[in-house]
Amino acid sequence: MVPEGWTEYQLGDVVAFKNGLNYGRSDTGELIKMVGVSDFKNRSELETTDNLATIRVPVKVRDSELLKAGDLLFVRSNGNRELIGRCLYFPKVNERLAFSGFTIRGRVDRAVLCPAFSSYLMRSKVVTNQIFLGIVCISQP
Repeated sequence: MVPEGWTEYQLGDVVAFKNGLNYGRSDTGELIKMVGVSDFKNRSELETTDNLATIRVPVKVRDSELLKAGDLLFVRSNGNRELIGRCLYFPKVNERLAFSGFTIRGRVDRAVLCPAFSSYLMRSKVVTNQIFLGIVCISQP
């Protein structure tokens, strides 16, 4: 039940999702810092980019494919189901920063939802349980 005066939204109505970049060791395109699954660890925010891998991607990365302040980054896959859905928040981004193909970026509609609040919400047990239930339901015959 939604309180009077509130509006109910589906997640996809308030967060635009974008898959990360795929790259290989032999790529010779743009040199860029990349956020991957191993950068999530037990973090809720990425405080610094100093320890991120710098890799080459096949082509120049478009601005629309980069992370910006307020973005959320989720683990999409990597072989470990326990990591899927983990959320990392980017309160500020001061450089060109890409994200790997094992992740998916969520860009929050700030007119509807506060990005910092949404990052807390996406890490809550209620939401992570729902993500895991969705994975289990999808993977079962």
